[in-house]
Amino acid sequence: MNTENPIIGRDIAWSSIDGQYLRVVNVAYLGTVTGAKVKGPPSPLPYALITVESPRLGAAKADLPIVHKVDFLHLWEALRNRGLRDSEECLVARLERKGGWFGKVLPSLHIRITAKGQLERIYDEHTPANQRAGPAFAKWSPQDR
Repeated sequence: MNTENPIIGRDIAWSSIDGQYLRVVNVAYLGTVTGAKVKGPPSPLPYALITVESPRLGAAKADLPIVHKVDFLHLWEALRNRGLRDSEECLVARLERKGGWFGKVLPSLHIRITAKGQLERIYDEHTPANQRAGPAFAKWSPQDR
């Protein structure tokens, strides 16, 4: 993967963004979905690489590799199938989940389609706490599959 942005998980610690909302700025799809069947790129490439921004990242953008099939399927459903209107934005939050016999990493990406500008409201200390999340017009979670 050749990118000029820092990569989350390599250049930026997962722990620094766990549970934090990030705005999706761009998506490079390396895999595809036909019906409910996911076809990935050759290993070790991720299914997709999303460019994200957030006050948590400062002024820089970062790239987030999508390495789990379910996370990729949800991203595809959100942005390729549903899509975004001009008044909307896509927010993602990663919550580390481990399980299975060997502590295998499980799907962890939570995706929300919400009103444009919601990311700034989430991190604005003047926004009342009960209004920070805002309405989700659509959402996908690892528990959905």
